Amino acid sequence: MSSLTGLFPIVVEITKRIDCWPVWKILFPQQKFNVDRLPWQKKILFFVAVTLLVYLTCFFYCPGGMIGFDWIHFWSKSLNPSHYPPWTAWFLPFANWNLFIGITVGGFSVLVFSRATSKKSAIISFFCLPFLWLVLLGQIDGIATSGLVALPLTIPIALIKPQITIFALLSKRSFLLLTIIFLLISFCVFGFWPSAMLSVTTIQSFNRAEQNIGLGGWWTILALIGLWFSRGDMDMMMLCGAVAVPYLIPYHLFPTVPAVSRLPPWAAMVAALTSWLPLSANWIGPKGWWLGWIYVAWVWCYLAIDRYRNTRVFQQVHQLFKQIKWTLKIR
Repeated sequence: MSSLTGLFPIVVEITKRIDCWPVWKILFPQQKFNVDRLPWQKKILFFVAVTLLVYLTCFFYCPGGMIGFDWIHFWSKSLNPSHYPPWTAWFLPFANWNLFIGITVGGFSVLVFSRATSKKSAIISFFCLPFLWLVLLGQIDGIATSGLVALPLTIPIALIKPQITIFALLSKRSFLLLTIIFLLISFCVFGFWPSAMLSVTTIQSFNRAEQNIGLGGWWTILALIGLWFSRGDMDMMMLCGAVAVPYLIPYHLFPTVPAVSRLPPWAAMVAALTSWLPLSANWIGPKGWWLGWIYVAWVWCYLAIDRYRNTRVFQQVHQLFKQIKWTLKIR
């Protein structure tokens, strides 16, 4: 732990120096909102404390039936499907149920409280469907999301399931550069492993499960436009990036849930409620799963409005709507 504690500030300092390079300012603008409100020392302590608490709690929250279904049938057996990066297997022998859920909740808690604009919004984040669904299933998305806590040191962990987290690594120059370096090293060690991942993803996109709400295809154009307006904000990047993913089940949106804590309580409550809309499929049929995109649109749009509200274009549009509203009142 002491060596890790000593390494972390060094990596952070290197990252800051890389971020000061004058190149790519347009692609990686600095944001006023700081998603790292907690200093790294408190992050580590908070993560360890929550992980330990949840670890002990899991002696009473035991897998069985639907609880821990994915953990029982996949991860507890150290099975590493071909659509996961090869180094994922390195983490599986250490992933007993208690630690699995402990790290998931610990990492999620750090991400939430390092972003939270209010305690109410932070608490509401824990009631979003992707979080509760993931804790119920015991999926590995939680471990990957925990890899966002100590970037760039934890890039390999964030990439054990890169489906959504990869877009967070595009939010900073240093993250992107170090990710490229890591991937090049992984190609030297494991060969060009993405080919196996992409082939399985292609099969999944053609054999759609009912709960698969992945878009991809032409929707990638919309995602690219959204990514441009999300530059420098990892939460907005992940929300937009989800649109480009061809295979997506609502719980895959787990890495985006900490962004809910950035909203004011009323907006966070709307986000939490809309996150549950996919379960409407139990009453209205398979189309209900697609209502999960309302959650994505709501959170991204709120963050975008908050980000651009002081820009000249936004103010002009706002004035235009006010004039239209005033005209309608007169009539």
